[in-house]
Amino acid sequence: SCTDASTCVMATASTQIVRTGDGGATGTLVAPAQTPINAAGFASATRVTALGASGTTAISDDGGTKQFAPVGGSLAGSYSAMVAGPANVAFAPGTKGALAKTVDGGTTWVRGNVSTPNDVIDVSFPTANDGFALDDAGGLFRTGDGGATWRALDSGTTARPSGVEAPSAQVVVIGGPRGVR
Repeated sequence: SCTDASTCVMATASTQIVRTGDGGATGTLVAPAQTPINAAGFASATRVTALGASGTTAISDDGGTKQFAPVGGSLAGSYSAMVAGPANVAFAPGTKGALAKTVDGGTTWVRGNVSTPNDVIDVSFPTANDGFALDDAGGLFRTGDGGATWRALDSGTTARPSGVEAPSAQVVVIGGPRGVR
């Protein structure tokens, strides 16, 4: 990515980017993070953003010459989706019971776990505290404390539902593989 004909940044296959101020005749290695960087680009003449593995994000306000500040942090685990909750709250269901949560619009994430060894495939939170989670074995779980603790519910079927939606803390709807409960 270039801000003009001479000043560019390039991602490498490592934790470093290459910055040039002379159109590529020479370059300087800069390390914006401890994890591999997949992309770097200018947002303005002085702001450079670097993106990398595990959601790593770093910002430089000196044109990428020396200083990069991390934004957020990496989150251990593997996640399959992002599900919106109430204002500024979102969830990411993941493998082996993992469930990540943000309460500040995605600036920071905290990993939690649903009480299941299976993959969490869907969640629905009508409030920041009340929520439901569905795993890939058809298990349905409920929390009343924002995901700190979970209890199993009887879904009323032996079929494996594929989605969950809770319009309120007292009403939960599961759907699939055929029909709605």
